[in-house]
Amino acid sequence: MEAVTRNRLILAAILLLATAVFLIDLFAVSGVLLPIAPYAVSILIAAYLLPPYQVAGVTAWVMALLLASAVSEGAVAWRAALDEAGLLFIGYLATALARKTQVEAALRFEAQSNLAQLRAVVESMAEGVIIADPQGRAVSLNPMALRMLGFRAPEEVIGRDLREVVRGFEWRDPAGQPLSPGKAPLERMLRGESFTDLTAFVKNVESGEEWVGSYNGRPVRTAAGDIFLSVLTSRDITAQWRVDEQRNDLVRAISHDLRNPLTAVQGQSQLLQQMLVSAGFDGRAQRSVRAIVVGAKRMGAMIQDLVDSTRLEAGQLRLERHPTELRPFVLDLLQRSAVVLEVSRVAAEIPADLPPLDADPNRLERILVNLLSNALKYSPGGTEVRVGAEREAQQVRIWVQDRGMGILPEDLPHIFERFYRAKGARKTEGLGLGLYITRMLVEAHGGRIWVESETGKGSTFSFTLPVV
Repeated sequence: MEAVTRNRLILAAILLLATAVFLIDLFAVSGVLLPIAPYAVSILIAAYLLPPYQVAGVTAWVMALLLASAVSEGAVAWRAALDEAGLLFIGYLATALARKTQVEAALRFEAQSNLAQLRAVVESMAEGVIIADPQGRAVSLNPMALRMLGFRAPEEVIGRDLREVVRGFEWRDPAGQPLSPGKAPLERMLRGESFTDLTAFVKNVESGEEWVGSYNGRPVRTAAGDIFLSVLTSRDITAQWRVDEQRNDLVRAISHDLRNPLTAVQGQSQLLQQMLVSAGFDGRAQRSVRAIVVGAKRMGAMIQDLVDSTRLEAGQLRLERHPTELRPFVLDLLQRSAVVLEVSRVAAEIPADLPPLDADPNRLERILVNLLSNALKYSPGGTEVRVGAEREAQQVRIWVQDRGMGILPEDLPHIFERFYRAKGARKTEGLGLGLYITRMLVEAHGGRIWVESETGKGSTFSFTLPVV
């Protein structure tokens, strides 16, 4: 509202100025037509102070005044027309200038507004944000970053070499081992590396404070590819880490305490099953004991899933990679799995000329057994399940396809998540860890896994593994 009132007052003053020039031309220098310069002054002033539409209005008013003066002074027509054309041209340029000035002002305001909003967001973030120049000097830090570095004011850090700032910090990896020189998040960020979710234990030797941080680094490059700025974000995940460790300890304790009695149950039930067969008991008794055996095996598989998921998340599961020929590996796996899988329904379509995989055979077996057992479980009896492969550049794509009920669209984005069990038509057996562990094992090999499915027509699970 104040800006509108200001513009109106300026407009009124400029119109009065133009009118004063007209009155001087008409009465003070009677009989002589003033040049257009005094009239143009009002237009030029308007160009710097008013928006474009008001500049156009001032131009029209000045042109009308000049025309009135020319008529009253009896100026020749060509002279009046030339003056009017000159004012029109000046008015056009002034309007264009006003428009340019207005656009630049709007852009400056928007940039300042966006910068203020960005600064407010960064300063209120729970994550620490550090921005450095190519020489490694601190350019900007938000309050959380200052707190994590042990400083109170930005002036204590800005302009200093960040390597010197964190010289009194000790860095360790999640296993507790010291990070080798150059592997600390800050060093990697200053080298222009991009990384995400890098977990590190940090200790401020001077204050004795310790925490677990999750770090993300990314360089900002110019059009020529040179590093202009480096950005490091850090998040204190100490509380989350402690909860995860407590959960992992609980899982390890449960798995250890349950395995011994479960092994006894399974062994004794198998022995009882053999005794019933030898004694000639009827099928009902045998089925009851068989149910105990199957239940014990399923419970053992669930415990193993819990242990494996914990190890995978903690990075404690080590791969033992060997060159692996896929076709003989799959055929041997199907032959060995005949006791637990309906391998008669599985059709293997593995080309013989595939290059060897760079894979851990034991983990690859777990991946394929998980996918094949799911495909057989979630497809009608008697239908075929296909397992195939093909080479794609420096990797091999392997797929398992069934003709089952498929996966509902709302379940697809979550099918590989931990403890997720589809809420659609698929059965909800187990803990929901099978596909999660499968994804973790594939990604540990440097591959990826995905699923394509259509309700009522079946699903195709595909994953990639590198070749030797």
